[in-house]
Amino acid sequence: MEVRVVFHRTGSRDFPRAMDVARRQPGFREPAAGAEFCVSFDQDQLDAYDELVAIVGRWSQTRLYLNGHPVDRSRLEHMLGCYRRRLLAPDRRAHCTGQSVHETRIGAVRQLFPCRLIPISETNHGGWFQYGRLTREGVFLVDKAQLRHAVQGALDRTLAAHCPALFPAEVDAVIDRLPERIDPERDHHWGYREGWQNGRFVRVGVEKRPASRAGTPQARRLPTGGADLVDVGTEGARGGPGQGAGSLRVGGPADVASRRYEPPTPVARRPAEPDGAAARHVGPELRGVRYGDIGGLTTEIRTLRETLELPLRFPDLFERLGITPHRGVLLSGPPGTGKTLLARALASECEASFLLINGPEIISKWHGESEANLRRIFDAARENAPAVVLIDEVDAIAPDRARVQHNHEAVLVSQLLTLLDGLVDRGQVVVVATTNRPELVDRALRRPGRLDLLLEIGLPDLAARLEILRIHTDRMPLHPGVDIPALAAATEGFTGAHLSSLCREAGLECMRAVVILDAGGVFRLAPDALQALTVRPEHFTRALRVVDAMRRRGEAVVKRSE
Repeated sequence: MEVRVVFHRTGSRDFPRAMDVARRQPGFREPAAGAEFCVSFDQDQLDAYDELVAIVGRWSQTRLYLNGHPVDRSRLEHMLGCYRRRLLAPDRRAHCTGQSVHETRIGAVRQLFPCRLIPISETNHGGWFQYGRLTREGVFLVDKAQLRHAVQGALDRTLAAHCPALFPAEVDAVIDRLPERIDPERDHHWGYREGWQNGRFVRVGVEKRPASRAGTPQARRLPTGGADLVDVGTEGARGGPGQGAGSLRVGGPADVASRRYEPPTPVARRPAEPDGAAARHVGPELRGVRYGDIGGLTTEIRTLRETLELPLRFPDLFERLGITPHRGVLLSGPPGTGKTLLARALASECEASFLLINGPEIISKWHGESEANLRRIFDAARENAPAVVLIDEVDAIAPDRARVQHNHEAVLVSQLLTLLDGLVDRGQVVVVATTNRPELVDRALRRPGRLDLLLEIGLPDLAARLEILRIHTDRMPLHPGVDIPALAAATEGFTGAHLSSLCREAGLECMRAVVILDAGGVFRLAPDALQALTVRPEHFTRALRVVDAMRRRGEAVVKRSE
């Protein structure tokens, strides 16, 4: 692998430093005219390449070549970054072939090709078995020529074809080992993928059947002993099973039709995965939030817990009183006030099956598939009660029918209203929806028996801001001169997200004071700087100006749009 950097003589004050770095390289060539300079690097000289490009990379006339071909800097940096990480990995071979196992609906799946930049996997989305055609007899013929073309396209896009660690013979060997025929009628590991064609729902391909849940790596429990949390979304919109677990996403033939899966064998207190939707476990970033991590929402947390947890934990209490609990909750408020954070804490604390639906992800371009996605999710909730169904950004799937312009949008709203009315035991299935635009939500959704409890989360007051700031600065090394109450008083009109950004920006200001960028473009940190690191009042003062300016610009944009 040869990387060549070509730059011209400029009037920049950094030009002498660039020439000094270039002349130290064995591959430096200076023309007689002295107008254009060229430096060549091999794969063992990447540090020297970084040093030179850090200086000349921003000049408009600088050009980069990889093995003699002109390349874009961002694509080249992406490929070289992957190669550098390979050199630093304890097992270089494992870095290329994928060190992690992706958890998907079909179980644990390893990377298919010996290069992590080839995003064609064993999963149903982007799987190698998406390349081919179905015969009239129902046998799928794998088109290996088309698959090789897709692999080569991925290598060309990412420049991985030039990587010194890539061996094309290994890629060809993987394709050669793949079967050429797949017959779902004879092999129970495979099923048919269906989609709309010419107004009919027909077979359009094959897919792997989901394995039994018993004993799979996905069958994990929460530390509290409660039921598993499940995140349910539309596969086509999210990018396929396992996307949240780190699998790679590609386009191609996999996108031409919606998917439909056979339902897996149900397990006690585990939500059954609905057909056509990608069900995944809630990751550590969702489970890590607790009620104690949320400041300024004590009343809202108590109301939410009474609404959701009491009917699930003590249904006899409501039966004895002869009353029915709230059928659903609508969380509304400006962006950044903690609606989603509250839902994340609920996912951690509530001992019930938890199904999460992101509003835009339930939408499908196929006629009738959006309504089918909703039905499957609510069926899963009913079968695994007690359960909580959270619909994030509900205005995306339940807009005001008086304002919609297309009939299919009104049909989707009607389907959601029917499902909210039709559950057999609503005391054991609770629906929570969030939106920052409640005026756009259909009014019928607020009828008693549906989302009949509106929980408005507004801007935090002084006491709430003080509590939020103390939570975010709890683990920060603060200087004794930092006055948290004064900061809370100076941040009137800030949301919880703004206060979080304020603390983060103050930490970055503190970091900038001890991290130095030397003349060679390398960050330096003194040996004792980490222990002496302290966030001082002046750091918060500068951070407050930055965040307040950002907040005002955001408000001005909103006013202009209105």
